[in-house]
Amino acid sequence: MSFLSGGDVVTTMQLSGFNTTPFSLKSGMPKTYGNLSAGLEYVTLKGMELKTEYALRGNGQYRDQSLTLRAAYRF
Repeated sequence: MSFLSGGDVVTTMQLSGFNTTPFSLKSGMPKTYGNLSAGLEYVTLKGMELKTEYALRGNGQYRDQSLTLRAAYRF
């Protein structure tokens, strides 16, 4: 379980190199949400590694998902 103090995230930006007025983006975020992640890792004696991970963050009105795949060879 995680908590955000204000809920919404507001970011103010301005395009560099142009004479523009700054603008703001507001992202509605929940004040409380849950985190869940699960993964698998496979390592061989010859130095090969494979890893995958799924992560979920959300509540009733919000969902953020990610999937990570990684391959490595140690020499």
